Amino acid sequence: MAGRIVPKLWRFSSTDERVGILPVVGKLEHFEEVNGIDEIRFKTSEAPEKGDRLVWHDVRDGCWREHVVTRTEEPLGGLASVWAENSICDLLGDYIEEARIADKGADAAMEICLDGTRWTVPSSAQTIARGGCLLYHTNVLAAIRKVCELWDCDLATRVIVADGKVTTRQAWLARGLGEWRGARLTYGKTMAGCKRTVLEDQVYTALYGWGAGIPITTSAGAYTGGYTRKISFADVNDGVKWIGDDDAREIYGIPGADGNLSHRFGEVTFAECEDPDTLMMLTLATLRKVCAPQVVYEVDAARIEGRVPVRLGDVVAVIDTSRDPAWRLKARVARRERTFGERLVEKVVLGTDRKTSYSVTGEATRRTPVLLETSGMTEGGALRALAGQSYLDDVVESYADLSEEEF
Repeated sequence: MAGRIVPKLWRFSSTDERVGILPVVGKLEHFEEVNGIDEIRFKTSEAPEKGDRLVWHDVRDGCWREHVVTRTEEPLGGLASVWAENSICDLLGDYIEEARIADKGADAAMEICLDGTRWTVPSSAQTIARGGCLLYHTNVLAAIRKVCELWDCDLATRVIVADGKVTTRQAWLARGLGEWRGARLTYGKTMAGCKRTVLEDQVYTALYGWGAGIPITTSAGAYTGGYTRKISFADVNDGVKWIGDDDAREIYGIPGADGNLSHRFGEVTFAECEDPDTLMMLTLATLRKVCAPQVVYEVDAARIEGRVPVRLGDVVAVIDTSRDPAWRLKARVARRERTFGERLVEKVVLGTDRKTSYSVTGEATRRTPVLLETSGMTEGGALRALAGQSYLDDVVESYADLSEEEF
């Protein structure tokens, strides 16, 4: 039975020469995160070499995967333990001396990063926003991570298998991995197989927004090398340098001596933003991310309702009945852990993307930690963070009836 559940691993050398099938003894574990690890772990009676390639068909997700052996433990007379990472790790060995990306979409930025490697950007990749950055003295994978962060996208990879080997390796940036498939989690006080964590991230109900520093020049207009105070959006906000959310203040504000609740203030800096209107929009986008607690749910996938398998990045509707009134959230599958053995055991970590319980208007907010400094983000890339909200906005509108629960 285990042979039907554990994937078959085709082993290739580091130079893509086919070696044979690598036997898995016992279980095989697969760990993956959005913009994070993608790793398999298992034991075997035939220790592979570091750098060997393991190709397997993921029947559950309907795709091929390629992992590179990065670590082994080989006790004398015992089974070898193997760790292997997504073959995108090959790009750690490709180097960029200097590359300037100016006013490019995410697909074009990726093409610049991958130039000269055997990884390519598929023709179907989205042209997401426009921006720029300098890639200097870095490996290609680190460059991709930087582009991924600045364009506020998820990194996606794919391998294509033909004639018994990997023939194509593709990488691109997506507005959001996964999709809405109708999955739902109902979290209750006595529920087994699920853990909720309210993260320690600070909640702010109002934010000061700061932009680029104003350069100091001589009377002749020559730059002296120094800067004065950072710009604010006060000129376009009735003289006020901060923006707040009164609905959030009524829930998470600080009690005052008069019994009223005042704002919890924080700040955010967009060091390359020079336009007050843009700065105000970016600050508002950040406020929407930090004006309510960030919640994470760890759950056995079998507890998720809807009779649909969930994949990395998928959106799941969450009804948290342990709170009164119940929290109604949307969360993404931020991490997935699968164990292939005598049966498939699957666990997922759901990170809150939107929270709607505090607002009488039902306005939803995306959840990420506060950005105290975003000096590496271009204005175009920062605006992409605003545009990115439309991904989950679209998901909201596509929600079907969920057992009479409204989201």
